[in-house]
Amino acid sequence: MQDRTREGAWIGDWTAERPPAFAYSVRRRGEGEWRTGPTAAEEYRDLGLAIASGGLMSAVHIRRGAAMESATSIEYRNLEFDWSYVLAGSVTIEGEDGTGDTLNVGDSSCFPPLWGYRRTAYSADYEELRIAVPADLEVMDQSAQAGKARPAHLSTARPTVNRESEAVYVRGNGPRAFMSYRDLDTRAMTGGRIHIHVVRAEELPDEGITYHTHNMSQWFVELKGWMDVLVEGQEPARLYPGDFVSLGAGTVHAVPRYSEGHTVLELCSPAEYNTVDAVAAQG
Repeated sequence: MQDRTREGAWIGDWTAERPPAFAYSVRRRGEGEWRTGPTAAEEYRDLGLAIASGGLMSAVHIRRGAAMESATSIEYRNLEFDWSYVLAGSVTIEGEDGTGDTLNVGDSSCFPPLWGYRRTAYSADYEELRIAVPADLEVMDQSAQAGKARPAHLSTARPTVNRESEAVYVRGNGPRAFMSYRDLDTRAMTGGRIHIHVVRAEELPDEGITYHTHNMSQWFVELKGWMDVLVEGQEPARLYPGDFVSLGAGTVHAVPRYSEGHTVLELCSPAEYNTVDAVAAQG
């Protein structure tokens, strides 16, 4: 795998100005095979983002595996972006510097490239969503990592944690005034390439969210409740918790109905984007 030697450069040379183009896909919670992945203590289910993004990023659903009785060893991941979000239960993580933290439902974390860490404790119901750039994951032990220097511009980078709290939801801090948004702080750390936020419905307009487009690719998972998604040229889809959808930039879509408390986690690339009414977009 290619190493990072240029400040600000990412593997694949994609930028906020040249983001990946996502293909349309739907992945249901019950679909896909669970496998033992790079970390034997965890089971992984691929969520289709690697295919949708042409290998530029991946998303996996992770759960406690049969080998989770003991702590995993310190591991190093040769990734541009190593981000996770706790879907259920809790997990305790210890970093290469000896610091530790416990993440609970709704908490997210992000680790710098080649930062060593391990998971030392899992709850029985632990589940996690993990997003990585690039999709080709290289996991190393300490001896293998010793020959790979962390790039100078990332030498002082440290892991970050974003905690679930009602106080961090801001109504109207996004395209819709009737939604509350929680920013998960990925914009700066990715140079504007990726914005991840949690979006929660506060009310439902009579017409729902009408047809519109964005000049960004998006990938999202339903966290609570349900929503109906209409995509031009595709069959209607109702999404329940654990269902995922990816849409390419410029895709005409609508959300005419959703349940009370509907909450979705959404990845946007690039982080800065516009939302345009579909009637205006089509002239």
